[in-house]
Amino acid sequence: MPKRTSVPAVIVEDHDQVVGHLHSWFGGKRLPLFNLTMVHFDSHPDLLLPTSMPAETVFDRYGLQGALSIENWLLPLCYAGHVSAIAWIRPEWSTQIKDGIHTFQIGKHTESGTIRTSCKEMYFISELLYAPVEELESTKEVTLLVFSLKDSDITYIDKLKELLAKTSGYILDIDLDYFSTQNPFLALYPKADLYSRLGKIYYYDSSHDGSDEGMKLVIQRRREQLYELNRFFESIAKSEIVDFISELGSLISNKERRKLAVGLVDSVLRSYSDIKIDWTSIHEAGCTIDENGLPHHVSTRGDIANIYMPDVELFLKNLGYTPNAITIARSSDDDYCPKDDVDFIQDCVLGSLNGIYSAIDIKCAYKEQD
Repeated sequence: MPKRTSVPAVIVEDHDQVVGHLHSWFGGKRLPLFNLTMVHFDSHPDLLLPTSMPAETVFDRYGLQGALSIENWLLPLCYAGHVSAIAWIRPEWSTQIKDGIHTFQIGKHTESGTIRTSCKEMYFISELLYAPVEELESTKEVTLLVFSLKDSDITYIDKLKELLAKTSGYILDIDLDYFSTQNPFLALYPKADLYSRLGKIYYYDSSHDGSDEGMKLVIQRRREQLYELNRFFESIAKSEIVDFISELGSLISNKERRKLAVGLVDSVLRSYSDIKIDWTSIHEAGCTIDENGLPHHVSTRGDIANIYMPDVELFLKNLGYTPNAITIARSSDDDYCPKDDVDFIQDCVLGSLNGIYSAIDIKCAYKEQD
């Protein structure tokens, strides 16, 4: 890879905001336009897709930025051809996708016109984002490496070095919640034991025989489940009449799930009778629960400074490649990275990066939003 005298870097608040800066670097020729590797340190994969966004939107810079959110900003860059390989380097407490080398196709779904993936990981299936490769067009191949620095197999690190040697450059992407993360939904109506109850309601049977037909059946069951639960909570929000709760429960076909959902609503109303309940947020919280759920691990400053940061620093030094660009997300406004520690973590990260790389041109874009 060509050496740079200065590496462009940006710090944003919400992770999807990095996309606008990447587009600017593409346009200014500070970053290769195609075939990049994304080295992604994060407690979350961020590998979902906007479920209803037309595939062509990825080629509309401003339309794309308006359609993205923190969990789905990365794969659209793959469909556009900018990124061809991703290394999700997860902390030890994050297990949303199993470790390994995953190669799959991403493309335009011929029926819906949206972007879908052929990857059969439950992370994608639970969000209804899987489609057989035969149903995709204008496909791009994506190589995804998943591993943690604590127990990584040397094979994964060697594979990453192989990818860096073959691709046109790499983006070093760091979410500060990699070092310490919260599940903000745990604090949603805790007196009603909400999150635990949601886990039982949004659970689904993901077993299948591995065939495309089996996968379609799993997705169909999941689609029906989420559709019914969305309709149920939407109807609760509109009615706001307690007497109708049992009647609205009939919107849920599964008897056990219906009983649990009605019980949850009753518990929330009894526990929070003096405030207006945000039923939409409750459904959104439920949708985050799949086989693993969102990670929650609030680290001490000692562990951050003395264990996690040195591990990352050593890894980057041993990687042997200077990134073409660096993107950093604070993720504190939405409570994924603890607000009390985010500045401390940021200082640790910047101190390490400035020690590893000779010159970094850092833009604190998040300050411009204040």
